[in-house]
Amino acid sequence: MGATGLHLGSISPGRGARPLGTPWWARRAILDADFRENRFRFGGKTLTDQADFLAAAGCVEGGGSVLFGPYVVPKAPELIANGEFSAAGLAGWTPVLNGSSSAGSVGAAAQLTSDGSSGLGGGGAGITQPLATSEHRAYRATYTVSDATCNFRIGGTSATAAGPAGGTRSPGSYVDTFSARAGTSHFYAFRGPTGSTRVSNVSVRPCLPLKGMGDGGLTVEIVAEAPASTATRQVLWSCGHLMTADPGDEIQIVCQAGGELHVESRAATHLQASLNLGELEPGAPIVVRVGFAQEAFFAQLNDGVTVSHNSGVLVGLAVMRLRSNLAGESWGGEIHRLTVYGEGGAETFYGLVRNLIRCEGDAVLAGASAAAAIATVARRTTISTAEDGSTAANIGERIRASANAHLRPRTTVIWQAAAEAQSVPEVEDWCDALGAAVAELGHRRFVVIPALVDAGETELDIADATRDALAVRFPQNLLDWRDHLELDANGVPVQVMFEDPESGSLRLSEAATDLMASAIAGFIHAKGW
Repeated sequence: MGATGLHLGSISPGRGARPLGTPWWARRAILDADFRENRFRFGGKTLTDQADFLAAAGCVEGGGSVLFGPYVVPKAPELIANGEFSAAGLAGWTPVLNGSSSAGSVGAAAQLTSDGSSGLGGGGAGITQPLATSEHRAYRATYTVSDATCNFRIGGTSATAAGPAGGTRSPGSYVDTFSARAGTSHFYAFRGPTGSTRVSNVSVRPCLPLKGMGDGGLTVEIVAEAPASTATRQVLWSCGHLMTADPGDEIQIVCQAGGELHVESRAATHLQASLNLGELEPGAPIVVRVGFAQEAFFAQLNDGVTVSHNSGVLVGLAVMRLRSNLAGESWGGEIHRLTVYGEGGAETFYGLVRNLIRCEGDAVLAGASAAAAIATVARRTTISTAEDGSTAANIGERIRASANAHLRPRTTVIWQAAAEAQSVPEVEDWCDALGAAVAELGHRRFVVIPALVDAGETELDIADATRDALAVRFPQNLLDWRDHLELDANGVPVQVMFEDPESGSLRLSEAATDLMASAIAGFIHAKGW
């Protein structure tokens, strides 16, 4: 396997050892190829070696890279009518003719005879057909050219318009792919120069890069080594099309000249997102995780902070390339493992971020500011599912929710919701409710912070009783805000610790947020979580 560099390397720093008796493969993945250990899994089956894997996944290896797809589901609909030209004449097709040019059917083919006239549709003789497509979905077009060259415009939004695929084709059989730009696309074939050509075996069907993928995106994890030299732009992985008439409709993991690792998403000629994961050390082992869905792009390098972009379309994807892209830009380092999940979005992506920190509670941890501050200090991906006005029961409901199941195993920070107890005797029940929420996590990697009190508060019996009750329940997990915020003589936060002290809101100021972020990150680090 020296030709592709798909061998020998270090295991992902994000994985860690698996318990004895557990499968080596990622359970929810549709593809898991461990080139280092010569272990392969695809479509729910374990393959004996790399050759079997490449055949099962529909791969073509060559030129130092591996191409996956396009895959057409056996029951996928055929969009072309009379693509075999077996019906009477050109039924289903509309001729586009200039001068004395002609179009007709000969045997099982369309014959296009051009007199060289310029004009409509690029001149000469052509045939066109509308296709009922879905916008941003990928399609595979196959066709055969005989006798002489023929021009193709595939995927255009009008009868003879240029589309994302096509070009001038010599005699032979072809496979093109494209991402639909609208609900109606077109297949247009024409002969401009004087002479005749024949077109046959035309087919257009929906496609995907891999069996088992859906239309909702994909998530990928790659274990590799950075190139020894980063003087030129290099591509680790890409997903897009076989041939395109423009430089777009592609997502890719790219090491830019100079060493910065970027994850790019393009639609047509527009660069929608370029997520900067930072500079690579030449030759260093790396783990890259990327996720793509509609208006949701995610990326993480090693165990660093996730970078995301929440706008932009997910174009239709037909083929996947490991170690290269459509333009032929390749990767100069080794590639050890490729794992592909058949869906995109936050749930799948964050489920792979094993060192993620999750925040729960009410206003104090709600929103993005507190999570961002913790992420900055801890240098770890941090997200918040806290909501303003929550109770302990609400916190438990969110921890228990199936939509958040991927977050449950992660290190969790729970800042107790604002006082629900109205008297000291009620504190025990209040803390029991919080304990029930904590129990839903199913592990001990959590931080509990007592409910915050407002500036100027003088009646602290409930607050003190709460802290003491939590200390009994969670002696190894308690982090007290009193030890980190600026307090007044009564032991409550001063006004500058709050974002809007006059409103009564318990949202912390930026300075206080930074203080608590440092405290939380330090607590988690000291625990080795």
